[in-house]
Amino acid sequence: TQSSHIFTVFFAKIANDAVTNFPEIPVLKSELEQGILKFGSATYVGQIKGGKAHGTGVFIFPDGSKYEGNFKRNMFHGEGTCEFSLDPPISLFTSFLT
Repeated sequence: TQSSHIFTVFFAKIANDAVTNFPEIPVLKSELEQGILKFGSATYVGQIKGGKAHGTGVFIFPDGSKYEGNFKRNMFHGEGTCEFSLDPPISLFTSFLT
């Protein structure tokens, strides 16, 4: 209906104005940024969206093992490679769906 279209346009305008006028508020950011996140003694280095690991990056576990690949909302997602800190090192191709 026409009234629902008017509300959709109205709320889209408000959302756009919020992002334009308050770009420092993390929840309003939709673009990916490069950064570092700490998860206890583990570290993530890579793309961040809305303060969460999102995109491509590397998750380094406390023992030095790492997952390099795709992330979605702080979770392993899609394809990546796990490298375990063993002697000799072992690498596995993985696929995660969340």
